Amino acid sequence: MEDITLISVTYGKRWHLLKTVLEAARDQGVRRAFVIDNGSQDDLATLLPKTFGDWANRVAMGRNSGSAAGFKTGMETAMQAGSEYIFVLDDDNIPAPGTVDKLVTDLKDLRKDTDLAAVCGLRDDHGGAAAERAAAGFKPRFIDSFLNFHLLDIPSKIAWRKRGKDFVAPELPDRIPILHGPYGGLMFHRSLIDLIGYPDGDFVLYDDDTDFTYRITKGGGKLELVRDAVIRDAEASWYAEDTKPTATSFDAWLTAGSDLRIYYAMRNRSYWESHRRTPVSPFYYLNAAAYMFILTTYAVMKRKTRRLPIAYSALSHGFAGRLGENAVFRLK
Repeated sequence: MEDITLISVTYGKRWHLLKTVLEAARDQGVRRAFVIDNGSQDDLATLLPKTFGDWANRVAMGRNSGSAAGFKTGMETAMQAGSEYIFVLDDDNIPAPGTVDKLVTDLKDLRKDTDLAAVCGLRDDHGGAAAERAAAGFKPRFIDSFLNFHLLDIPSKIAWRKRGKDFVAPELPDRIPILHGPYGGLMFHRSLIDLIGYPDGDFVLYDDDTDFTYRITKGGGKLELVRDAVIRDAEASWYAEDTKPTATSFDAWLTAGSDLRIYYAMRNRSYWESHRRTPVSPFYYLNAAAYMFILTTYAVMKRKTRRLPIAYSALSHGFAGRLGENAVFRLK
């Protein structure tokens, strides 16, 4: 078996989730695990060695410093341990049987062409729907989009939402090229760090994985979603959990999750789009203005305006490049 190191970041009281994730990874031959303790309320110093012996190692951050700093520390620790392959999972991402072998095999195949390569497992609340839309011919514009919104995409989005009940999703290829991806299910060779560096801990929460993985494709490398490498999310993402199936992205910003999540999600995404993605054109800011106008109008119509000041503050901080932990939205 290859030398594979798992890294995962945990916080709060999530041992019941983390334990299942670690068991699944160990059963698939992962050689060691580093668990980044981001202010966990569980006694990981006792639970990890009692349950996993020296296979799983705790790295204490002292407090919840944010997942961005946690994953950066995890990668640094894995590199220092001499790990050949690094496998990243959230503390609620359970790899289905065979997933680890599938990711390693496909990563080796990609690396025949370039060391600037990584693979992602297919998460059941990420990626699948996007891959289906892409295979069906609906490919949202990436350049100049704001929060995945582009004025020129509106007609095709309307058509996609109105597709009939007889719609049959096209068969997807085994591997799907993507521009960026999530940490949960990501695997790469240690040489990738030498080429693109470590994640940016100043993101605190959200989109640090977008920034990290986009460096691969922006540099001309390959990042692919491996359809048969399934990652099951034991806990639904906050934006999926707190909104109805018929809800829009506007509902998620206005009602889902917490104010803290909304602030960091909008600040980091707007920062990444305006500073790290591509050269910014005036059309990007036109899309941003249009989206925020629609969001504001929707909030007024639905009488859900409480979060609008948070959204506009986050947007201004993102455009201004103000990263790091915000004193108003401190992590617990």
